Amino acid sequence: MEELGGADMMRGLYGGRFTDKCLMAYQAEYRRFLFWRIGMVGFASMGEVASTPGRFELDSFHYAYGGG
Repeated sequence: MEELGGADMMRGLYGGRFTDKCLMAYQAEYRRFLFWRIGMVGFASMGEVASTPGRFELDSFHYAYGGG
């Protein structure tokens, strides 16, 4: 079973919150070191789980974004 959410994919959602047989997810992350050990990061992701590939719907995608 595929899981949507967690520390690596779809940050901001609890790991395994959405579970089904098929997973479609897109994620982008930008990291930048400002100086010495100080940096910043921004990320955005979207994804969905479905029972079959033909059941993915654009209006039911889950979104996550953030920075630090």
